[in-house]
Amino acid sequence: MDDKAAAVNARMRMPPPQDSRRDCAELGLRYLEAAAKGDHAAAAALKDNLRFSQCDAMWIQTLDKYLKYFGPGGGPRDHFGRTCARKPPSGR
Repeated sequence: MDDKAAAVNARMRMPPPQDSRRDCAELGLRYLEAAAKGDHAAAAALKDNLRFSQCDAMWIQTLDKYLKYFGPGGGPRDHFGRTCARKPPSGR
């Protein structure tokens, strides 16, 4: 077997490439879901997985800021941490 054939065989045996963007997004979604449900143990475990993964180091901080701003219910909050009422769109 020549070098080219050996290289082709080695590539065929390799697992398919991972999509790190998708993996990071899925981990982030699972983290947000656990935090929204109040499952602190799962949220902490997922946070550690994110912290020690191939994801951007600032990704977990972005998710934490999102949770802090929108809260587990998903609505915006004022500077006191209270959920704000959403204003209906103006009829122009």
